[in-house]
Amino acid sequence: MTLDDTFSGIDGFAKMPLVAKDFPFGRKLGTATFPADFVRTYAAISKESIANFDYDRTYFLARFQSHSEVCWYDGLFAPQMIESQNAIISESIYADPGSVIMPPGFYAIGSAYGQIDEMRMMICLDQASADYGKIHVWYLAHDALGTGDNTRGLAHVADSLEAFFAGLQPEAAL
Repeated sequence: MTLDDTFSGIDGFAKMPLVAKDFPFGRKLGTATFPADFVRTYAAISKESIANFDYDRTYFLARFQSHSEVCWYDGLFAPQMIESQNAIISESIYADPGSVIMPPGFYAIGSAYGQIDEMRMMICLDQASADYGKIHVWYLAHDALGTGDNTRGLAHVADSLEAFFAGLQPEAAL
């Protein structure tokens, strides 16, 4: 299944509950299911969240294994973009055929910027993992995991999407 244009833009956010179970991430990644609390918070973006968003509070702290850094939250992708971004990244033309690009069990849901480069907001959708539903960031990379531009790993940023939004701060506060 490929998501049509009705799953793009702000209206697409409200439609996430229709596709949250067995969400299509592309032929290489298959499907995965979003947690109910994520879907509830994500779908609300089409309603009150945008109107109440504080544009002065768009920064968060990413805790990588080797360091922490202040990052700027750019936004979440609409469902159609989640589908296409994951397919594009996982099928990178820059990595050897069959390479794993993204950390297994993690899927791109939005974008952010770190001190070095562009990042992807990631959610763990491995239901057997203690990280299921937790939000992380990952520096966008196209090489195989653990090589070239893909050696920095993941950074945990929040235990849920709701906690992520609640934790956004002005840059000066971090």
